[in-house]
Order: sequence, then structure tokens, then C-alpha cells
Amino acid sequence: MTGAVIAIGGSEAKTGNMSVLKRVLAEAPGQRVHVITTATSYPDDAKIKYEDAFHVLGIDDITVSHIDSRAQANSSIIASQILAADVIFFSGGDQLRLSFNLAGTAVLGAIRQAHENGAVIAGTSEGRQYCLA
Repeated sequence: MTGAVIAIGGSEAKTGNMSVLKRVLAEAPGQRVHVITTATSYPDDAKIKYEDAFHVLGIDDITVSHIDSRAQANSSIIASQILAADVIFFSGGDQLRLSFNLAGTAVLGAIRQAHENGAVIAGTSEGRQYCLA
């Protein structure tokens, strides 16, 4: 059962109604969220904003990874965390960072396997481009 792919136009609300993030969660088979902030130049800010938003929506199992090297992208620990996720969410930023760091790695393999197993793949701004690749 392949999971949904949700490409978000950008700047989805991380406060207030958060209807887009609610929809992402509604499509998910469970409540484990893994946010990948690799594309952004501000990973610490993105981490805090997404953790806060998902906590407000009742999600307690949130992992955030800023994968900034191919060595990290081949980490079996990160790959196993992604395999366990019900939602894999790409933050916006520079799509080339995603392609350069993730292409052909264990993490990308884990993303694809998780999606085939039913996990939702979602991304905003430039992250949406990668979730469709």
C-alpha cells in the first residue's frame, strides 16, 4: 500500500488553523513524523517551528533530521528512523541540497521503502519538488 504524496505550494501555516498540516496527518497511517530540513539554510529555526506545530496538533513522536552530507545520508540510524515514520516531511529551501546530499543513499532508499509501506511523503516550497521525484 503506497502512501500519499502531498506537494505543498510553500509557506504552509505552522500556527493558527494549520489546515495543510492537519491534512497531511489525516492521510497518514499513524502518528510518527520525520521532518527533513536538509533544504533550508535555517535548520534550527525550521526544527523548532515544525516541532512546535506538530506538538500543537497532538503529535509527540517527531524526529527532525538536517542531513548536510552524503555520509549522514548513509547513516543506518537515520535510515531506520525514516523507515519507522508515518509522515516524511521535507521543509523548503534549496532543492539542490536535497539532490546532492540524498541521491543514491541509504536515506533515500529508506524514504522510498517507507512510502511503499504506506508513509505519507509531503514537502513545502522546494521540498515539494523532491517529494515528487
